[in-house]
Amino acid sequence: MHECIAPTTHVLGCSPFDHRWRNGPNGLWQSEWQLYVGAAALLLAVAGVFHRRRRVVVALIAMALGCLLFSFGPGIYFTHPPPLGGSTNDVALSSIPAPGRLLRQLPGFNNLRGWARLGFFVEISVGLLAAAGVVRLLDWMKERFYAGTSAQLGVIALVTGVVVLDIFPRPMDMSPVRPRAVDRWLAAQPGEFAFMEYPVPQHAYGGPAIYSTRLTGKRIIMGNAQNPPNVAFWGDLSAFPSPTTLDLLHGCGAKYVLVDENLYRSGASFWNLYPRWNSCKSAIKASPVLKYIIILDEYHV
Repeated sequence: MHECIAPTTHVLGCSPFDHRWRNGPNGLWQSEWQLYVGAAALLLAVAGVFHRRRRVVVALIAMALGCLLFSFGPGIYFTHPPPLGGSTNDVALSSIPAPGRLLRQLPGFNNLRGWARLGFFVEISVGLLAAAGVVRLLDWMKERFYAGTSAQLGVIALVTGVVVLDIFPRPMDMSPVRPRAVDRWLAAQPGEFAFMEYPVPQHAYGGPAIYSTRLTGKRIIMGNAQNPPNVAFWGDLSAFPSPTTLDLLHGCGAKYVLVDENLYRSGASFWNLYPRWNSCKSAIKASPVLKYIIILDEYHV
């Protein structure tokens, strides 16, 4: 969990952090790790520590520190370690113990997967302390400079703008909902069968893949990305068009394989594999069990 590193979705970007601090297992980065309290809110929270309501302040600080310690889970990592295997996100337990290592011995907590979610309570505490800090700042201005209502409103607007800018995300990409030419082609093919798309990102699993079933009426191989039932086979599935991958696809009932030339050329990766279109195309042509059928808008079937 990273509480002090700007999220990857920030409007200004944070590319220096993406590669140095955000290298998750197998090159994946989980959204639940992106807990950011905000630099501006943190500074205001420091001022809020000196608020007159000491009991409330102490309670908020205690909640923030306690939840922060437990949000690290059973161990503390400074960077994400490599996975234990090629088809798993499991990593070795850190040599630096955290309180969560004791808590996970209790029933209920031993099944807690997303320890970082306790960081939400840290954000709540910091937010309330930041609000107290703004009140403290306004009181100080009123006592020291006899600031009126207009000046105080100006400070509130400025502080609000800085806090919002600190966490402001860039607009999310839009997902097309119209059928692709290859979707219409698949829908026109008779019978029930499954198909697979490569490279895996963008279309082969998760929301876009599930939505495609409404457009084609056919089954998909990858399915849901939240808790994928075939995650143990991702290492083999990502190695297309190796014989092992083709055997696995055949066993899953796949009749067609869609290959997006554009995504390969743009350098899409999955499971720490970075295939290139030229090498993939040559391997497809050399495979004795694959047969070219049609090309639709850079989608090779």
